[in-house]
Amino acid sequence: MTGQNVEAELGALAGSTGGRYHGAQDGTRLARALMLAARQWLPYDILGASGRVLVSAQMSELSRELPPGAYRIRIDALGQVLEEPLTIVPDQTTSLAIAIEGERFVIRR
Repeated sequence: MTGQNVEAELGALAGSTGGRYHGAQDGTRLARALMLAARQWLPYDILGASGRVLVSAQMSELSRELPPGAYRIRIDALGQVLEEPLTIVPDQTTSLAIAIEGERFVIRR
């Protein structure tokens, strides 16, 4: 079996169980693969204007409904704390994503 065939089979196996396959040929790629795999399980808090935690969840929860207003989102990204203002506008969807730039997580809108 070739390396590509093995990766395809591992990808199919991971997909059939709800997971994803991330290949890594060296330590740098392994670290990135682990960060990619961890993204969906990162815990986050949504804070109200007073700074009080209103919601605590994991990134694997696809959506969260909030009334219009000003909030902050705080994400614990494997020891790296990301925090951003978040404004919810009536009749508008607000989306955030966690990306990886170099060796750091970032919030993207």
